[in-house]
Amino acid sequence: MRYIALAPCVAAVATLAAISPANARQGEEPASSLLLVKASITTAGPYGESWYLTLAPDGEVNLQVFYSTSPSGTLLARFSLSEENVLAVRETVASEEFFALPPELASSQRLFHQPHLILDVYLGGRHHKVSLYDPDALEDQPSSNRFLAVWRRVFEALPYRPSW
Repeated sequence: MRYIALAPCVAAVATLAAISPANARQGEEPASSLLLVKASITTAGPYGESWYLTLAPDGEVNLQVFYSTSPSGTLLARFSLSEENVLAVRETVASEEFFALPPELASSQRLFHQPHLILDVYLGGRHHKVSLYDPDALEDQPSSNRFLAVWRRVFEALPYRPSW
């Protein structure tokens, strides 16, 4: 089994076999409907936290959190999401029309060291990456709220969640 790296600081979790339709086994979900999500956030530029999450097609979640202020350190965690939780993420991606969001969501005035969230989603043979800078500044924007609905659903079943 070969692994691919999803981000420089995130452990590889998706297997090429899981992504390749030719390798699907009897009773397994076809690769065209598999879900892979990468989520990251920096909460306050170099003065906050950096979170990196990968949700693999099999429901395995790898999470790394780097704290740059007191207390400084690193949190590494691995979780297994239930099929129901993975299905909820998939349904939220569809209901919030994630693939129709623009690649970048940000106000025209960007203040330094505001939260910067990124969702990178692969689903049903499609791929879309969206960046949201300073969600509080865009709280009245429907596209920001759609992004955040997917973001919250990804983290909903986990005991650790970023805040800003």
